Amino acid sequence: MQDDLLSTWKDLLHRVGTFGPPGAVADLGFIAAIAGSLALAAGVDDRKKAQGLVSVIDRVLSAAETDIQAYWSTEGSSEDSVSATPGAVLLAISDLKAILDGARASNKADLETSQIILEAVQRANLRIIQGNVAAHQPTRAKRETEGRCWLPAAAASQEPLLSVQSARGPWLTTPTGDMWFDASSGMWNVPLGHGHSGPLLGFLQQASAVAAIDPFQMSTDISQTVAGILADLCGMPEAYVTFASSGSEAVETALRLGLAATSPNNGGIWSFPGGYHGSTAGAASLSDFASVWPPYRERQRLARQALPREWSANSVGIIEPVSGVSGCNPVSSDTVNQLAEFQERGGVLIADEIACGLGRASWPLVSPVVGMKPNIVLFAKGLGNGVAPISAIVCSPRVYELAFREGPIEDGHTHSNHPAALGAALGTLTSLRNIDFDDQEDRLDRSWKMAGLSPSGLGHFRAFSGPARDKESVSRVLADERLMVHLPTSLSACSSLILAPPLNMSFEEMCELAERTRRVVSRLGWT
Repeated sequence: MQDDLLSTWKDLLHRVGTFGPPGAVADLGFIAAIAGSLALAAGVDDRKKAQGLVSVIDRVLSAAETDIQAYWSTEGSSEDSVSATPGAVLLAISDLKAILDGARASNKADLETSQIILEAVQRANLRIIQGNVAAHQPTRAKRETEGRCWLPAAAASQEPLLSVQSARGPWLTTPTGDMWFDASSGMWNVPLGHGHSGPLLGFLQQASAVAAIDPFQMSTDISQTVAGILADLCGMPEAYVTFASSGSEAVETALRLGLAATSPNNGGIWSFPGGYHGSTAGAASLSDFASVWPPYRERQRLARQALPREWSANSVGIIEPVSGVSGCNPVSSDTVNQLAEFQERGGVLIADEIACGLGRASWPLVSPVVGMKPNIVLFAKGLGNGVAPISAIVCSPRVYELAFREGPIEDGHTHSNHPAALGAALGTLTSLRNIDFDDQEDRLDRSWKMAGLSPSGLGHFRAFSGPARDKESVSRVLADERLMVHLPTSLSACSSLILAPPLNMSFEEMCELAERTRRVVSRLGWT
């Protein structure tokens, strides 16, 4: 290491003793600075990286000093010390960690130790910010002018059922301190529970490097990394993958690919009855729910609903391997056989794993469990753990080559292959792959049995059904038990509850969920 860098580093560390008594955030900043110095001492072999380390260590210490000043202000701990100054420390630590990613040094063990310390400090700092924000969240006074943000779904009540101030794991906390159990994991899109550090740090680290690009002319390493992971999970290592921002966009993109691949003698678009595939025009035409299509009632539907045996040759077909409408049960073996015959007739099969894939009903997806071999697989919902909107389209090489044989297709969006969202996705996938799904599902089954319940469905995608009840009365029963369950927005009556809790719950949380569910189901007279 160059003498000038060593001298600068010593000057930086001497500053630590001049700041005054630190809080926890500043302490973490100091630890990060020492970890950075350890990397320098390890002999980072790239002078530019070494100079970058010195510069960012300076930023870390400056951010820590600012946090101390905010924390020990003469008027008491200032609002800045809740999240602003800890956030500045976290960003500087994230930049320090990013510099060391891919770095090499003469002392490999010391470099790896530095990286381990920075990973721990980063997670700890994030946890402090989450705790601070939850503890200091103010009750907002009503302003003279209030923006009117409407809820999704035209038939939904325009008064939110629940105002949420903070969320952690499966728990939602209201401004009054009530704690609700989130049995729907948001809208089935927070599989790791609220506030999980993996997706949050993945998003932050990528956003601090490059948050957005022109997806039509640029690419990033992270898009290739996440694409490779999803292709492998789908059993199609040579697959082509692209990313959008929602399930509906993924469906629309898949339909474009399927239609292009089966042209010029395309036999139409088909969907399996009872499915839901999104609310945009093309996706809405795939559904037979009366509430989904009305905005387009004067338009001809793009798709027809029928069993796969009726789907035309050389056409495009889409199906959910597990559907909430079916009681969260998988498609039958007879349906799987019909789908295989459809593909033999030249059909392009799209598996909509948006709700059921990535561990919700089965890990990594449901299609291979039931024997399906789709040409295109769709993911969304849980892919970003709710941190950022992101969806994925995984396309087999054969269909991709057929679709693009006559040139490019205008299938992109402004936020296609969005780097920051992909950071959240990478953090989510990395964390999901660390879950022992067999063990989690065994423990969840045990909690259901202990509560005397036998829900239908697979994995962490379960349903309880019974005679139709007025939706308002169902909502009241759920509210009494502080159990959050997504109910159909456009129906006035409910005949089932679909539960989609976090995939990484503790056994105690599983038992709490089962007991609250037991009381709800008992009051509704369902099974």
